[in-house]
Amino acid sequence: MNPSPGESPDTPLERAHELLVSALNKEPPGTEARYLARLVLLLLNELQYSGRALSLIETARQGDQAP
Repeated sequence: MNPSPGESPDTPLERAHELLVSALNKEPPGTEARYLARLVLLLLNELQYSGRALSLIETARQGDQAP
């Protein structure tokens, strides 16, 4: 999910993650905006893993249906 330096993110989720991390780094520690940005970052990470899990389930399901 973290592209190499100088490399642009590939997916909308990666782009959102990059923008959020950038915004988070600009906020002073202890501010409400920083807290909320960290919360959103956690949710984005959950989406990433949920997407991967759903993809693996779908792949497994397709494998089960193969003749």
